[in-house]
Amino acid sequence: MRQIHHCAQRAADQALDFLRAAALFAGGGFAAVEDRCCHRAAPLSRGRKEGDAVRCGYHGLKFDATGACVDAPGLDRIPAQARVIEVGCGQGDLLAAVRPARGVGIDFSSAMLASGRERYPHLTLIDADAHDFALDEEFDYIILSDLF
Repeated sequence: MRQIHHCAQRAADQALDFLRAAALFAGGGFAAVEDRCCHRAAPLSRGRKEGDAVRCGYHGLKFDATGACVDAPGLDRIPAQARVIEVGCGQGDLLAAVRPARGVGIDFSSAMLASGRERYPHLTLIDADAHDFALDEEFDYIILSDLF
């Protein structure tokens, strides 16, 4: 675990709860993000620190100190302000990192979508099964994530 550490947190009036997290120093301070990449749930603690961010060792997504995805291999292939749909979007981190003019995410996890809606209110995140949804609009790019 090069330059990345696990931490534990004690919740008030609760038993000791170990939270695996990738810790990094952001702007001279300390920050912790969930030890789980939004793509394929790879542990970020096995990635590498890059400045004030951590890069997942599995597919190379890069997360800032807030846990937001700020870079991904191939992002430069999708022009800024394109209309993008992501099927299997989870919390919408990758979709948000693309910076679409119109971003629509589809996922079947209500909890993940609720978190994503708080984090990225400018995206449209829809609770639906990837095998059974219909939208009456066209997109410039389609991202397929975690579909098997």
